[in-house]
Amino acid sequence: MPTMTSKLAPALVAAAVFVAAFVLYWPSLDDFFALDDFIWIKEATNPSATDYFRRAFTFPPAGYFEPQTPFWRPLIDVYFYAAWRVFGEEPVAYHVVNVVLHGAIATLLATLVWQLTSSWLKGFLAALLFAVLPTYDIAVTWISSATELFAAFFYLLMLVLFGASLRGGARRSVRYGAAAGALLFALLSKESAISAPAALAGLTAVLAPPRSTRDVVARARDLAPFVALAAAYFLFLYVQEYRASLDGGSYQFGWHARTHLWDYLKWLTLPVPDDRASWVAGARPYAASAFLILGVASIALRNWRAAFCFGWTLAALLPYSFFTAGIELRYTYLASIPFSAFLVVFVSDAVARLPLRLSSRAAIAGTALVLVLAVPLAMETRDRQDALRVQGEAYRQVYEEVPALCGDLPPDGHIYMIYDPAFDLYNTSTRMALNLTYVRANVYRTAPADLVAFTPNVCVVDYIDGRFVLVDRH
Repeated sequence: MPTMTSKLAPALVAAAVFVAAFVLYWPSLDDFFALDDFIWIKEATNPSATDYFRRAFTFPPAGYFEPQTPFWRPLIDVYFYAAWRVFGEEPVAYHVVNVVLHGAIATLLATLVWQLTSSWLKGFLAALLFAVLPTYDIAVTWISSATELFAAFFYLLMLVLFGASLRGGARRSVRYGAAAGALLFALLSKESAISAPAALAGLTAVLAPPRSTRDVVARARDLAPFVALAAAYFLFLYVQEYRASLDGGSYQFGWHARTHLWDYLKWLTLPVPDDRASWVAGARPYAASAFLILGVASIALRNWRAAFCFGWTLAALLPYSFFTAGIELRYTYLASIPFSAFLVVFVSDAVARLPLRLSSRAAIAGTALVLVLAVPLAMETRDRQDALRVQGEAYRQVYEEVPALCGDLPPDGHIYMIYDPAFDLYNTSTRMALNLTYVRANVYRTAPADLVAFTPNVCVVDYIDGRFVLVDRH
């Protein structure tokens, strides 16, 4: 493929990727909070910084009015604590942060591909492809998915900094130390970052392949602190949290991971809903098989750059494959990064093997194909924003209309919702949303026969014809 040689190339790539990200996700910036957003935000309203950060870095028992923030992700607690004090109840600002992170991650991907290929054009194509992919569903549009975005950002930053440190130079130790710090921040953001040492090992093998036993020892020494940090994190979190999660059915080590990994690959390689066309479901296994065949071929042909991206894709999916409840499409966010790089690197390296007369034409055609494909992919990504937008509007109604109907309720009051359109699996998000207005309000999603007629400080609302109506207030 042609290369971008201008010194302005990094800035131009970053600008183009950020523009693409904001154009694509612009409609979602006005979406309201939804689901777990209210758990993070309600916890962030804690007036005591000491108590808040104690809860963030420990494992406090969940209470009715003090639910634990989802899993142990202290850096995200820090983010929401600061964001609440700056943004307050303005969801637009939280959405902007998510899109900025998404653009920054795509830019880091472009930088990593440049490190692998010495081509900013290839970096741009991989970044653009990743930025518009519909594979990761609501990972950018859902405010609570800041967990995924922060983890991916620091994960990519770690790889880029570590890759730069492999080149040596006066600032090698600074870059190396910064890479270790980035891994720590990634692990404090989300447990998916546990695959980082595998990615680092692959990147090292490509950028600085060992030529002797001494080189092997030196590379192992470089990787050892990262492996040790990830191992310590894994042991700590397994003992403190995942053993309880096993009992609750969240994660479990077992052969079910193979099925889930295959399901992830089928979606990642053909991210089109079944209802788009009758052939989609049947084609998915072939798409996933083609990816595996190309990945194995890259290893057989010793195309180590493509092989690295292939192995990293599988490693990024593996932690989520142990989730017992099945796959969640948004969990493909991290794996979509090396998957995009794999497609660009594999194709560009295949083109480079052609005779010169053909390779230049094929390179132009390949570049044009990525740019053309970006349009329908972006359209599909736009369509996938609608479901969360509907939920956001449902929560906006809960948050705005119910307090308007119920008026002032004393602390420990009771709100009965006969029906509401918001999805809330454990009734935690709706309760936290209303507890931003009311102090320790008891919130029940209930049928009319379950109402407690003689309980004091009660407000009963129903949802009829697209709005909430007051049924009783006493």
